[in-house]
Amino acid sequence: TPVAAAEAPVADVNKLIAFYKAATVPESPLLVSRSHAHEELAGERLHKELESLHWQHGQGLAVVDSMAFAQLKRAQSLELRFTMGDCGAALATHPAGVSGDRQQACERIFQSALFAPVSASDAATFQFSPPGLADLFAARWLDAEMSATKAGDCKLPLKYPTILQGGEVFRFLMG
Repeated sequence: TPVAAAEAPVADVNKLIAFYKAATVPESPLLVSRSHAHEELAGERLHKELESLHWQHGQGLAVVDSMAFAQLKRAQSLELRFTMGDCGAALATHPAGVSGDRQQACERIFQSALFAPVSASDAATFQFSPPGLADLFAARWLDAEMSATKAGDCKLPLKYPTILQGGEVFRFLMG
């Protein structure tokens, strides 16, 4: 939307323009979808924070997926809150290829544009910023859960009505 674009950092707008141009070239391998564009932008925001630690593009997104997926499995709610402990546990599941100090990596992840402290009085607990990112990661989790079933059970999301009905989850899940 024009308002969201006005509030977005120039680099993010430039990234989306570049993504759009690459995706609309004839025979482009990129799937043009709302969720794919948001995933690319989230991955780029994390990569900016983690490239000095020599992380590969996509590793940060995998760590955030692990944090979000763990909470979604446990709480089955879109009210996701993260701590350094959550990040450390997620990093432990991605030991291969993740270089650098884990504490520093978690600090960088939470300093990225994807997160904000829950409040000024609770600067050690983080949430997605903007909150709609929780919907994207919930859709990614549901997609991963469906893919993990033998037949790609498309009815599986119906087991999680609270998550499926929240915000933009269904739209992200559909593409």
